[in-house]
Amino acid sequence: MVNLYQKGISVHSFQNLPAASRWLANAAALTVLVLLSTESWAQTNDEQFDFSIPEQSLTDALVEFSVVTGRQVVGDAELLEDKLSSDLNGRFAADEALTEMLQGTGLSIRIVNGRNYALAAAKAARPPQSIASPRGDEITVLGEKIPRTFDETTSSVALLTAQQIEDANVRSVADALQQIPNVSIGDLGGPVVRGIDFHGVNADFIRPTGSVIVDGVQLPIATIFSLATGNGGSMWDIGRMEVFRGPQSTSVGPNALAGIVLLRTIDPTFEWSGGAQLTYGERGLRQYSGAIGGPIAEDTLAFRLSVDSIESDGTVTNTFYDDDEWARTERQTYRGKLLFTPQDLPGFSALLSVTHMRQDDGADTVEGPDFFARENAFEILEEDIADVTFGSLELGYEISDEWTLTSITTLLEEDRDLLEDVSFFVPFGSAGLDLDTQYSTRSQELRLNYSGASFKATFGAFYWRLRRESFFFLQGAPFILPGRQFYEVDNYAVFGEGDYEFAPGWTLIAGARVDRDDFEVATSGFTAPAPFSANSSRTVFLPKLGVVHELNDRINIGFTMQRGYRAGGLGSANLVRPNEFGPEYTWTYELSLRARSDNDRLRATTNIFYTDWTDQQVNFGVFPEQDTVNAGESTLYGAEASIDFSPVPSVDLSAGVGYVHTEFDEFVSDGTDFAGNRFPYAPGFTANAGATYRGALGWFASSNIVYRSSAFTDLANTPERELESYTLVNARVGYEAERWSVHAYLRNAFDEDYVLDKQRFDRWVLGDPREAGVSFNLRL
Repeated sequence: MVNLYQKGISVHSFQNLPAASRWLANAAALTVLVLLSTESWAQTNDEQFDFSIPEQSLTDALVEFSVVTGRQVVGDAELLEDKLSSDLNGRFAADEALTEMLQGTGLSIRIVNGRNYALAAAKAARPPQSIASPRGDEITVLGEKIPRTFDETTSSVALLTAQQIEDANVRSVADALQQIPNVSIGDLGGPVVRGIDFHGVNADFIRPTGSVIVDGVQLPIATIFSLATGNGGSMWDIGRMEVFRGPQSTSVGPNALAGIVLLRTIDPTFEWSGGAQLTYGERGLRQYSGAIGGPIAEDTLAFRLSVDSIESDGTVTNTFYDDDEWARTERQTYRGKLLFTPQDLPGFSALLSVTHMRQDDGADTVEGPDFFARENAFEILEEDIADVTFGSLELGYEISDEWTLTSITTLLEEDRDLLEDVSFFVPFGSAGLDLDTQYSTRSQELRLNYSGASFKATFGAFYWRLRRESFFFLQGAPFILPGRQFYEVDNYAVFGEGDYEFAPGWTLIAGARVDRDDFEVATSGFTAPAPFSANSSRTVFLPKLGVVHELNDRINIGFTMQRGYRAGGLGSANLVRPNEFGPEYTWTYELSLRARSDNDRLRATTNIFYTDWTDQQVNFGVFPEQDTVNAGESTLYGAEASIDFSPVPSVDLSAGVGYVHTEFDEFVSDGTDFAGNRFPYAPGFTANAGATYRGALGWFASSNIVYRSSAFTDLANTPERELESYTLVNARVGYEAERWSVHAYLRNAFDEDYVLDKQRFDRWVLGDPREAGVSFNLRL
């Protein structure tokens, strides 16, 4: 009996490589050391051999393998009993040949050194979404209505799988967004995609420019911002994350002008799976997570339950109350899923998902003059408390080999209580604005998909309703100003899109959506002289056209043009009188490239885009009497590119870079002309790079670098409100056994001071300082 060594393969998409940083040398040195340690293996791994080994006993087949390659394969004799090899004919590298021969045996290879291998029983399988890799044609992009592989889609999509999330020590949605070129965090903590903040150039708290979709449910804008800040939006039990850069209005409809962030949690399967995680870090960080799933009735009913709790003391001290937990964070997420596949109705499936999230956050704003002392002296308690419950029911029926019918029904209820210190805004003492908001959404989508030899298409209808009711009053003042606002949107749409291969290697893409919005707003109290209500309706046409050319089975190039929009309607920022405005539109023209090597160890993706933005919604006046009009025009253009490379099975490298130029062509607000200025919260360059190493004895290590160039926080591009560029380095090292793993980590390893937001009145929001911690994981 010999010692068996295990070597796993993982993919880590640490895109974005900073152009110049003193910390880059540290990551480069780590990568060089990793490559040197595996140099002997790399020199022999690519050698090709001709094989003609028929199906036979595995013992005899391995002997023939050793004769051909001159390499030894060792293992316990009991592992080989009664096992047959797969037929092997053709030219392969040694490790590829062994993998082919072992298909269906339940065995895996473990590399002992550059010329020898060991056999072992394969690890217990993880859920399919946990091991998905963006390399290869088998991966389908979920965010598009037509099933397309990662290589076939022309959309600029970044994909993070569960394995990548684990390897990168991605704890929150904000962490994940930092790993993606041309994506960053903006005002109020919301995502910024290609320079466009999800709440728009001027804040709209009803209809964002982009969507976050979890298990089919579009989240309200307040939830989007809370997910993308601090420890919000835990990535525990997330099967994959897709970030679409650029408009998705034709396929998604409302709230997709800038792009979408799609999160898909791990689905139930008919095999037992799950795990647990305990994480402890500096400043009181504590995360407790668990998941369990498996069959209830064999091949008919399966479940999955998940729970996640994360707490932190925060990084801000309130000097007025001498409270060093002023910016505390408490988040809990509970989720249950049921999968039903009745055996007497082949082709039918039903998936029910229900999620409840609880949030209780303090304030993370700091005051000067020494901002990095991380202090404020607020007299009003600031907190953001929310309870969000949402669910989806996905029904699918395979009518035939070509036709599939899908129904997706979603519900969401949210109650959010936000208390902010607004003493800077009033002429008297201390004051706090208490805003209590209830959100309610409903949606129904019915979709029919066709997939033939040269044509595939989707046809569907969609309905979505958003209701928001807000109650607000000013406390701590010598008088109280209560108010109420009710806002309702009903969205109706029909859509269709098709891919037609009109010649070998050439595919035409065509799609369209007709979208109608009905609005209603009602306001009373506050400064309104009298209660008022108003109604409005709009219908828009959203076309899409493109072409994809497959140069060969490894390289695709494409071009698309499509119209994006954000709905008009009735302004929510004017509490005195009705304010109606029209939609804003974009036309985006995009070139795409998808390329991979013969052995899928190297993959490159590139998108180049140009966007013309018209009828931009611009705010005039000061809240609560603020009007929105269509008075802006802008241009943005740029590119994002990423590369993933696995030189040897134990090492994964990746890098990416994004560039976007944003400029207001026409933009006048409150009498000030902002033409020629950059968009707020729009860094010109974003980049990162990373490496993951998994050793022969179960040891693993990873590091990644994140870079963001400077950005302004206001329309005027005021120098005093410019955010400086920053570079962050994260690393982890640990050990993995078959059922458990442990690792230590460093976030912001070099303790770089950086600023996420410079608000008016000399209030800043800082990025987190260095954090060290340890995490222990169990796996079924």
